[in-house]
Amino acid sequence: MSLYEEFDELENYFGKSNIRIEYFFEPELEVLHPKQYTKIKLTHKPSKKVILGESFNTQIENAVDALKKLRSFLDEENAV
Repeated sequence: MSLYEEFDELENYFGKSNIRIEYFFEPELEVLHPKQYTKIKLTHKPSKKVILGESFNTQIENAVDALKKLRSFLDEENAV
């Protein structure tokens, strides 16, 4: 499964209206640096849980990682 397919699957899992993804510009990096736009901030609106995605080199990798972390967090919350 490609990252884009995985992103779509996770986005559908939560419902597009239940999440907000913000993309961050890194002004301290040189113009056209490949990591300028890689960080994301994921907010799960119903729980107000915020997760940053900044470990990887692309937005899609960070978005998928953050969505997986959110799913794991919510699964743990529901298990309690």
